[in-house]
Amino acid sequence: MKRDEIKAIFPDATDDQITRTLNLYGTSVGDLRTQLGTATADLEALRGKGDIDAIIKDRDDWKTKAEGYEADARNKAEEAELSKRFASAHGGKKFVNSYTEQGLLGEFKAEIAKPENQGKADADIYSALTKDRTDLYLNERQNPNVPGAGAVMPPKDADAYIADKYKDNPFFKG
Repeated sequence: MKRDEIKAIFPDATDDQITRTLNLYGTSVGDLRTQLGTATADLEALRGKGDIDAIIKDRDDWKTKAEGYEADARNKAEEAELSKRFASAHGGKKFVNSYTEQGLLGEFKAEIAKPENQGKADADIYSALTKDRTDLYLNERQNPNVPGAGAVMPPKDADAYIADKYKDNPFFKG
């Protein structure tokens, strides 16, 4: 920029104002030229070290991986929260098997996501799911399978049990 250009834009500007404007402009342009020179030198140094496109691709790959890890962490946190809500809703009852538990958990998750169930209590949603179902839980009053009076229970140590069982067998070395 020149003095005449400034005078054309601001006809009433004094010489002191024009000088200060040119000094500010010169400083700003000088700083920008220095930054451009530094950036150009850095770019040339990078070109000498390797393929910039490969570096950019690596950066994008790492960015994609980081986003994937963050999404996985969010999903795991949501699953943990859902499992906690499910456990609270069923009240600690023991299921017949893990397949039944996982199936109910999936149904519970689907019901929670429905808009008509927003604001409902988890226990209400769970009770609606299991209302007419039977054989979901273990019967805690059921007697365990105990062998009769004449049955011989094997000892806890399997080697001792086998040695006792085959002690009269001449071919058994135990």
